[in-house]
Amino acid sequence: MKKEEMYEYDEDDIDSIAWSVAFSEWLGMDTLQDCVLTRISEKEREKYESKLAEFRHFLQYASGEEYFSRYLIQNKAQR
Repeated sequence: MKKEEMYEYDEDDIDSIAWSVAFSEWLGMDTLQDCVLTRISEKEREKYESKLAEFRHFLQYASGEEYFSRYLIQNKAQR
């Protein structure tokens, strides 16, 4: 596929793609990223890699009690 034929992704697309890759990695399915990297431009790759790092961090730390207890405390404090 030629570069000029590539679909231009917006911010929501990049967020969605990065979330999907991070979540699939978290589940142990690490094949999605290779597919993604062949379809995005260099400019989009920078945004994608930044979002991917953010979502990887979230999934790594938010799956335990630390996140949920902090979330509950924040909700109680807002009431």
